[in-house]
Amino acid sequence: MPLPTLHLVLAQETAALAGISLSGRFLLGNLAPDAIHMRPGADRQDKNRTHLRVPDWNASMERSRQLIAEHGEDPFLAGCALHILADAMWLAGPWKRFRQTLPEDIPEAEWRALYYRDTDALDRYLFRQTAVHQLWSAALAAKPSDYADLVTAAEIDAWRKDRYAALQQSRRIETAKYITVGVMQDFIAEASQRLAREYARARASQEKA
Repeated sequence: MPLPTLHLVLAQETAALAGISLSGRFLLGNLAPDAIHMRPGADRQDKNRTHLRVPDWNASMERSRQLIAEHGEDPFLAGCALHILADAMWLAGPWKRFRQTLPEDIPEAEWRALYYRDTDALDRYLFRQTAVHQLWSAALAAKPSDYADLVTAAEIDAWRKDRYAALQQSRRIETAKYITVGVMQDFIAEASQRLAREYARARASQEKA
């Protein structure tokens, strides 16, 4: 799925299109579901739960829309929901195309290494853009809170600090081979439009209820 800086940039673009205030709490919500990585012993099932992916992505998307409909006025929870919807869009787009370019019998360890090499390169590319630092600063300054009973405020705080520290480490940026900068930029442009529409529809459905 997209790494944190891409989620922040996508949140910024979506907020502008949907008329959402770009607050630190909204940006933090766009990072929160992945904070499960800070829990010792967390596994795939734990991540499925934080992404409302029980039993599958269709359920995840519907629950995310419901979360926006019922709690969209809360910027943190709206951010959490949009993170999950963005993941689903990424899975159906760049990730799917990435897997289709590789041999079907490639070992999982190999395709994962290739995938995370590209996504790390993209996140570092975005992090080098001056304007992105304002997004990270706002997300780091926001007061963390529990994400329902799925991820704790302490885990979210640890996750944002861990990812920010990793991005600050001096490292030569690899060239993304499969999921290129162009692919990422196209995704941001398309997905932000779709996310803005999803948000507007979910909020409108609540007003009609």
